[in-house]
Amino acid sequence: MKMMGRMTFMKRFVLILALLSAGFGAIKGSGQFVHTQSDQIVDGRGKPLHLRGINLGNWLLTEGYMWHFDGGPQSEREIEEFVSEMLGPERASAFWRCCRASGSSAPI
Repeated sequence: MKMMGRMTFMKRFVLILALLSAGFGAIKGSGQFVHTQSDQIVDGRGKPLHLRGINLGNWLLTEGYMWHFDGGPQSEREIEEFVSEMLGPERASAFWRCCRASGSSAPI
């Protein structure tokens, strides 16, 4: 009985995968989504799509390479410990509160 149950499950699983594959193939062929043509990003009609945004690198995350700590602290925890050693616990706490309140984790 268990073997028959497994076979039924596998048949259903394979059928579902086949249907999903066929469905995704139909979607891909319809061209209604954003995709690339050559070196451009285009919409579903083939017209160029211009994406705009900003890079929030170092936003709420401190990383050593962004602070130019060559050979020094690199992880967020290491940098927090370093700032605490340099400023003392109270000033370091105030420093991080100020940085995070301004929307940046890097000193501005």
